[in-house]
Amino acid sequence: MQGAKWIDLLKLRAGWGEVGNQGVAPYQTQGLLSRTTYAWGTSAAYGYRPNTIGNPDLRWESSATANIGLDYSIFKGRLQGSIELYQTDTKSLLLSDFLPGSTGFNAVTRNVGHTRNKGLEINLTSYNINTNSFKWETDLSFMKNTEAIVELYNGKVNDVGNRWFIGQPLNSYFDYKKLGIWQTNEADAAKKYGSEVGQIKIQDTNGDGKITADDRVLLGSDIPDFQAGLTNRFKYKGFDLSVFLYASIGQKIVSFFHRDNNALAGRYEQIKVDYWTPNNPTNEFPRPKSNQEFPVYNSSLIYFDGSFVKLRNINFGYTLPEKLAQKIHAESVRFYTSIQQPAIWSSYRTKYNGVDPEATITSSANGTTGIGNGVTPATKVITVGLNLKF
Repeated sequence: MQGAKWIDLLKLRAGWGEVGNQGVAPYQTQGLLSRTTYAWGTSAAYGYRPNTIGNPDLRWESSATANIGLDYSIFKGRLQGSIELYQTDTKSLLLSDFLPGSTGFNAVTRNVGHTRNKGLEINLTSYNINTNSFKWETDLSFMKNTEAIVELYNGKVNDVGNRWFIGQPLNSYFDYKKLGIWQTNEADAAKKYGSEVGQIKIQDTNGDGKITADDRVLLGSDIPDFQAGLTNRFKYKGFDLSVFLYASIGQKIVSFFHRDNNALAGRYEQIKVDYWTPNNPTNEFPRPKSNQEFPVYNSSLIYFDGSFVKLRNINFGYTLPEKLAQKIHAESVRFYTSIQQPAIWSSYRTKYNGVDPEATITSSANGTTGIGNGVTPATKVITVGLNLKF
C-alpha cells in the first residue's frame, strides 16, 4: 500500500455483541384482573373479571449482532466515509400472539421465535470544491435492511392468523390482491365471480373460479428496499446554504385513513378518489353504491406504494463581516432562514390524497401498522432568525 499515495486511510474493523431485552411490563407473566359490574340479585354491584392471560414461561429475548466495516479516506481527504455490513439475530422474540375473540382475550404475550436483520450501510463525504471564497461539500448515506422471520414457536411453519411468514418481515401484509375494476366488457366474467361491473376485481390466485380466503397473497411489508440521504452544503464569502434530501423506496403503506373515509356509499363525507363510472372506466376505485356500507373486498383498497422523496430542509444564512459586527460590539452577526419539509414527492399524497407517507401508527386490533385518522398531515415550517454573539 505504500505506493498508493492516493489512499490516506483504510481501516478494517469488526465486532460482535449480545444484549437482552426484558420487553414486558411488570406482572405481565401473571393473569391480571380488572373491575367490572355485575347483577347481584336485584342490585347492581362491582366485581372483578379476568383481564389478561398470564404467561409464567416468559423469558428475555436476546439479540446478537455481528458487523464488519471499512473506514476510508482517499485523495488527500477529498473523499472519506465508511462501508458496513451487519447481521442481528433475535431469539425468544417477545410479541403479542393474537387470539380469536371467542377466547375472551385479544392476545397473549409469548416468546414467539427467531428473526434476522441484515443489511448494508454506506456513508460518503465529498469535499467537491474548497477555495478561499467558495466551498461545496456533499454527504451521502445509503442503507438497505432485510428483515426475515427464521423460525416461530412451532418451527419453520407459517402462522397465517398472526400474519407471520417464514422468510418475511414481521409486519407483512397478507390480503386479497386487487387487479382493478370490472369493466363493461367484462360483465360475464364478473358474474362468474359473484360480482358486477364497477366493482373490485380480485386476483383468483389458485384459479379455482371463485374468491376465497385461499386467494390471499403477500402484498409487501413496511420495510423499504432502501433508504438514502443527500446533503449539500455551500459557502460563498458570508453566505451559507444547506439542502437535505431523504428518500425511502419500496415499502408498502396500509392506509386506515382511506378505509375509514372511503365508504363510497353516497351517505358520508369522504376522500376525493378516482372512482369508476360508465364515463370514467378507471381501475382505481369502484363505483359508488348506496345499498352497501363499504365496497365488497374493500380491504384491498388500503394498500399503497409508500415510496417517497422528501426535501427535509433548506437552510440559508448570511454572516456579517467581522468588522461590521464589531461596530455594534458583537463578536458575530448571522441572519438566517430555514424551511422544513418544503416538498414531498409521493404518489400516496399526490395521486390518492393521502397524508404524510412517513407517519405511521398502530391502530388495528391485530397490530397492523398503518396510517390512521389520528395522523397529523405533513407540515411546512418557515423560520427566520438572527444570531448575535457577544
